[in-house]
Amino acid sequence: MSESIKSYIRDERDYKHIPNQSDLNVEFKGFSEDEFIQFSPLLQKMIRSYIAKSSEISDADWLSAELAKELPCEKEEDIAAITQDILSSVKDYNDIKKDAVSARNMGDEPDEWFADKLTSSFAGTMEAQAFGERLAELDVMLHQSNKEMMDVVTTKSGSINMNPNLDGFIAEQDLVSTFNMNAKLTNSNYEARLINPEGANFGKNSVDIGIYDKSSGHLAQRYQVKAGKDPVSDYYMLKKGNFYPNQRKIVSHGHEKIVEELLPGHHTVTDRLEAPDGTTSAPLDKNKCKRIQQDVQNGKSLPIRDWTDFDNKSLALHLGKEVAFAGVAGAALGAGMNIAGKAISGERIEADEVVAAAIRSGADSGIKTATACALTVASKKGILPCLVGASTKSISMVACYAIESVRIIADYLSGEIDGSEAAARFMWLAATTYIANTISGALGLGLGTLLSGAIVLACTPVGAAVAIGAGLVAGAIAFGSEICEIASSIVDGIGNVVSDVWDGVTSVISDIGSAVGEIFDSIFG
Repeated sequence: MSESIKSYIRDERDYKHIPNQSDLNVEFKGFSEDEFIQFSPLLQKMIRSYIAKSSEISDADWLSAELAKELPCEKEEDIAAITQDILSSVKDYNDIKKDAVSARNMGDEPDEWFADKLTSSFAGTMEAQAFGERLAELDVMLHQSNKEMMDVVTTKSGSINMNPNLDGFIAEQDLVSTFNMNAKLTNSNYEARLINPEGANFGKNSVDIGIYDKSSGHLAQRYQVKAGKDPVSDYYMLKKGNFYPNQRKIVSHGHEKIVEELLPGHHTVTDRLEAPDGTTSAPLDKNKCKRIQQDVQNGKSLPIRDWTDFDNKSLALHLGKEVAFAGVAGAALGAGMNIAGKAISGERIEADEVVAAAIRSGADSGIKTATACALTVASKKGILPCLVGASTKSISMVACYAIESVRIIADYLSGEIDGSEAAARFMWLAATTYIANTISGALGLGLGTLLSGAIVLACTPVGAAVAIGAGLVAGAIAFGSEICEIASSIVDGIGNVVSDVWDGVTSVISDIGSAVGEIFDSIFG
């Protein structure tokens, strides 16, 4: 975990065990109780102003007038641009939300929907490398894979290994490298290793590759690798080792069924590594390994494994899991609920049926617009330092997140949904917000910008805290100030779900550590 993240999350364990009232003391740089106390009246004023406006005044005219009044130093053309960004962002969000609701009704999971939308949005314009550059921690694995492959094809003196069977060694290393890359991508607890008994390289009749449980060090699977030119060659190489009992056999893709039929007794023959949790390597490709051997022995460069070894869909699915978890974890941290409660503590706010009806029904574009206006003004005036420097589109997504989150909270408090459903909705909310931001603001910027900057503000813990805090102020106008006094009970309601979600992701921070660090650093300096 990077130092920048440690300053916002007290301990990585807080993310796994977020559930109790005693854990509501999470603090974020640039978002404190004092700062939110200054912001709350501004948000209340904007929402009440919007509700009171004449139906003859368009949302655009109302928004421009409010922005001009609050930001007198802004040029007219800048006010017009901010107005357009807010209105278009709210519309884009609501359009994407409809798609997400439809997908969920069809049985999709948020990470799957996220991956489909993200990859389709950038189809033809973004390569897998663009995803990978922002999943920076995986670079360590790639570097290690390349280093290990270079060790395989060179001798101790540094010259190229001219062994005629070098392709077999390359095959083994390729299996290990692709397995470990996929394991990193899916947060698997297993690791593949080349096994060199007694310090000898590639010992005869030994286990070639082991799959280890990283927690216990237990050797879970043993593999023998044979890269013959055809299935019969594979069979005779295995026979020389007495068929390598208690080991799984890996042969080239397309050879496995024939070799399995040739072998006596019951033997597991496959074309790839596979761990008990389903993580696999790429299939063994004899022809590819032979080409690499010939190239390096004839003086050509060793092919370097890079981010294009992951396809867009796999990377997007991984990122989708992280985003979905961030959504439920942001709510479970309880920071936004805690701060909102303190900000309006003792303030009597009567429920407004018009605002309540808008929030409960989903006909809330105007409330989202007013919230985006308040957050934008707070950013420009430095009232909420955590928003300073964020784009208007990104801030508008926080506003949409705010109103959607208070609907979830209200439904939970009314007993309409339980903690599990609330957690699911927060996961969908995070995925929806990220995709809406992508489509509304990132297509012209490139996916690298999307993954590295404040454009994903709403999907960070502090972004979620700001959004939920703002949402509860709007909720207080809609349902009465009592909502803030009891809202934190949702922390307990979804807390038990967090660990289950965690198990599918392992860590929203450490597994995309550098990328998340860049997000925090770009937002907070």
